[in-house]
Amino acid sequence: MFYLAAKRPNPLTTLQEDEPVASAAPSSVLQMPFTRDMAFSSLTFTTSPAQSNMGGSGCTPISTPFQARSDLSSAGKLRLVNEQEKLQVDIDVNTADNQVVIWETNFEGVDQPKPFYKQKLEEIHLLERPFLNVDCTHIKQIDTTMLNQLLTYPQKVISIFDIAVNELFFTIYKDDILPHQIQVRPYNVDMFRNMRCLDPEDIDKLVGFTGMVIQSSLRMLEIRSAYFSCNICGFYVQVEIDHGRIAEPTLCTSCNTAHSFELIHNRSLFADKQFIKLQETPEKMPAGQTPVTVTVVAYNDLVDAVQPSDRVQVTGILRAVPVRINPKTLNVRSVYRTFIDVIHFRRQKTFTAEGGIEDQATNDDEELSSSKFSEERLAQFRNLSESPDIYELLSNAIAPSIFGHEDIKKGILLQLFGGTKKNFTDAGRKTFRSQINILLFVVIPCDVFGEYPRKLHYVLG
Repeated sequence: MFYLAAKRPNPLTTLQEDEPVASAAPSSVLQMPFTRDMAFSSLTFTTSPAQSNMGGSGCTPISTPFQARSDLSSAGKLRLVNEQEKLQVDIDVNTADNQVVIWETNFEGVDQPKPFYKQKLEEIHLLERPFLNVDCTHIKQIDTTMLNQLLTYPQKVISIFDIAVNELFFTIYKDDILPHQIQVRPYNVDMFRNMRCLDPEDIDKLVGFTGMVIQSSLRMLEIRSAYFSCNICGFYVQVEIDHGRIAEPTLCTSCNTAHSFELIHNRSLFADKQFIKLQETPEKMPAGQTPVTVTVVAYNDLVDAVQPSDRVQVTGILRAVPVRINPKTLNVRSVYRTFIDVIHFRRQKTFTAEGGIEDQATNDDEELSSSKFSEERLAQFRNLSESPDIYELLSNAIAPSIFGHEDIKKGILLQLFGGTKKNFTDAGRKTFRSQINILLFVVIPCDVFGEYPRKLHYVLG
């Protein structure tokens, strides 16, 4: 008998919504059974657990038989942990009067906080976003054996989590209709590894590492469910993808005609796909070594979730695929190509040029604070911005002792300035970086008196 969570919680340590997710284990997690009678026929992942349930109605969870348990009521419904329980600590809860006594102190009218992951299920119910992020540190504090199984066999264990969460969600919210089944996304692996430490032993295991995005491809489409129709009788067959391949039917069972099926694209189901290239961060790169890059594949809502120059923590499954000798043949080489099948992205905090810390996950819409400038200084900026010849005034202020060279001064001036953050979420894109790329060419032999280094010294101090 496997459980999604165990141990009775302590309400004194219940996580609040405004607390960091990784700060502590959830105070109370809902228990869900997993029986040995579950059929694994529907757990055949094609590429990733995060996009395994594409196609289908999506609003009905996979049926799983329940076993007789003491924590199930006579109606056959799940009973929530930390609900109508007698606590073992010095806490007396009077539900009739809504009175709580904690260490001989009465708190009247205080509502008991909800379990952490029950709040997450309620958010899925309200926002209709069927994704549940699960912190691996919570699993570790509950059951280390389950965490080891998750890290070793992520494809099967995540599918078991999906079944349990969907059963629990549709038991609580019976009338809900979601775009697809709820997908569990574990993150915050116990120990993040370096890209250089990934070896063949990690293939098909859950890994986590940090890196910097250096390149991302355009949005592509990958078929998930193919719709074949017979050209003779019109009989149709819908084939799901299996390990990256579509088994095209060769014989029509209706008219017994061989090789009469045709792929109907507008009746097939597709998923978004994107290739992202990550590079190890400079602080983790050994001196004198070439930086290592890793290819990451993102699906569905993880497409365009990160942009180049972002520092992210990636949680995914290491895959290995053979390299074909010829794209038109099935012969493959003995060398395999590896990539990361991403499950979760988490942006890291970065240090800004002003000396502050910017959280890329939450501060995309915030502008830089101008509180470090006085009111008089801000008034001077506004007056200067209204000047019609501001461009010439600022360029002439750079190295005024050097006569001429206006173009070089203007190039250095543009390199000193940055842009403003632009938000294109309405158009389907994320925010763009505010830095302006200016490339300045200077002919050194013509610089007889070394005026260009003097300009740089004036700017850089």
